[in-house]
Amino acid sequence: MHRLLHPIVSGVAASAATLVGEACFSLPDYTIQHIGRLAIGLLFFLLLNQFMFKFQFNSYQLNGATVSTLLIFVTQNVAIGLSRPLTLSWRWWLGVGLICSGVYLLHREKTIDRTRKFE
Repeated sequence: MHRLLHPIVSGVAASAATLVGEACFSLPDYTIQHIGRLAIGLLFFLLLNQFMFKFQFNSYQLNGATVSTLLIFVTQNVAIGLSRPLTLSWRWWLGVGLICSGVYLLHREKTIDRTRKFE
């Protein structure tokens, strides 16, 4: 369970960085009034991305690239989907499901090939 915590934390940090970036970098105009908000947003954006990459690389070492990529992708999309439920259609969720099943099939094929080599 501890191994699966790294990609989940990475996905949540990635979605938080997306939301912070969207809020701070979509200002109507970049005047001197908004420079404080922009600087704080940029700082949080960079810190969340650094946090995400730290857990992402740890997850690659613990779980491998396929499992880590799948869990980070799912966690990030679920977190963004929960923060904006009205903007995501059923086609978007179908696409997420297809991507996840494709990554699962790749991982399964790699695992089967690995067991055949040891036989």
